[in-house]
Amino acid sequence: MSIRRILLVTPRRRQAKTSNKRCIIPVGIAYIGATLEREGYEVQLLDSVVEGYNIEDPVPGTGDIVYGLSLDAIEEKIRAFEPDLVGISCRFSSEIYGCYDLAKLVKKIDKNIVTVIGGLHPSYFAREILKKEPCMDYVILGEGEYRLANLISRLNAKENLELFDGIAFRADKDVILQSANRNIDDLDNLPLPARHLLPMDKYISINVPVAPYPLKRRVGIIMTSRGCAYSCLFCASCNFFGHAFRARSIDNIMLEMKELVDNYGIEEFQFLDDNLTWDRQRAKKLFTRMRDELDIVWCTPNGVMLSAIDEEMLSLMRQSGCYQLSFSVESASKRILREVINKPLDLNIIEPLVRKAQRLGISLHGNFVIGFPDETPQELRETFRFMRKMRFNSVSVAIVDPIPGSRLYELCEKKDLFIDGLEETRFNSRRANIKVEHFKPGELEKIASRENQLYNLSEIFRHPSKFFKKYIVNFIRKPNSKNLRLRHDT
Repeated sequence: MSIRRILLVTPRRRQAKTSNKRCIIPVGIAYIGATLEREGYEVQLLDSVVEGYNIEDPVPGTGDIVYGLSLDAIEEKIRAFEPDLVGISCRFSSEIYGCYDLAKLVKKIDKNIVTVIGGLHPSYFAREILKKEPCMDYVILGEGEYRLANLISRLNAKENLELFDGIAFRADKDVILQSANRNIDDLDNLPLPARHLLPMDKYISINVPVAPYPLKRRVGIIMTSRGCAYSCLFCASCNFFGHAFRARSIDNIMLEMKELVDNYGIEEFQFLDDNLTWDRQRAKKLFTRMRDELDIVWCTPNGVMLSAIDEEMLSLMRQSGCYQLSFSVESASKRILREVINKPLDLNIIEPLVRKAQRLGISLHGNFVIGFPDETPQELRETFRFMRKMRFNSVSVAIVDPIPGSRLYELCEKKDLFIDGLEETRFNSRRANIKVEHFKPGELEKIASRENQLYNLSEIFRHPSKFFKKYIVNFIRKPNSKNLRLRHDT
């Protein structure tokens, strides 16, 4: 059978009921879809979340929900398209069992349809997935744009899959795993994401993107770089995308932005980069071009490299439309930062940057993480004192999350620190998932919840006009405002 028709699917999403229900354009499968289209394949994208955003079910015995299209609805779409291959995106570990259900559904419809899974979780658990779920045929490791196209080409030509970089598959009773050793060097060679294959009007209407309280109604998601030279304890992205910072050219980024403005009326951009400001000169050139050529606003939900920011950059950011930056401080304990997280951050530079940014009219969101295995109560108090002193507009206090592919995950496995539970329930930054020396799990959860709620509610006194604009206006203007909660994931 020749593979010509390809369906790429994202499953229902699982999360804590108290978290904001995001509806984020799946840029990953949009890039893969565009690459496959360029190779001449017929492609459809199916994002279960956007298509079934208001369909949610509780997960019995937990405080979680799942939301998105039901399997019956997905089955109808698969039968209508009749794909030769179904690619399943597993962005989060909490989705893996939903991915298994999708693979079983595909094989029930037609056992000859090839099933492939990719994403962060499969990249680190490929062997386990293939042993556990017989309905899953292949696992793509790491970046999937060229690897999936290469796999399809080889399957069509009936070529051997040996020496294929970044794939896992079965051979007789064994699992063959060939590590992902090469990343895409020139990101400009990738086609722009195939947003024409997604219901863009639905994302725009729902309007709960990565930063769930956007300033504008029509929001576009964009990623300008991949990779990070650092290796923070809890981060898996540096391993998934590699330790070499790879950036798209400014011309290529501007082409995508202008296309989004012209084709979809985008008024706001949210950058998905792990480190938009890593290359200081590149960042300044980008913000200068945005200031001179676009009339938009933007924010950085994932954070920025603080040591690369100076007053000139902050001014350029504001002039180019920046309304909010996320500062990922993580901890105010120097020992935790340096010896545990391995984050090279000088805490002394933060307050001047906060004051300058706020004078310019840029709101600041602070990201903090608690619950490291040997973190002491005193170190926790240091972090909270620092957090309050900085007077951020909002904060997120998360419980450290052992994400597959991170050094923290390896440490927890080695020292048997995981609290018993299914894989899908472990990875949740609202829940204490590992044993720590000085706190019980329930204590950490109460501390994180209390600090988040008290701090973010207090913005009504610190910055009343910003509080009203950020929260109240968003609740009023959105048809899905019942899915927005005044939480720390802001």
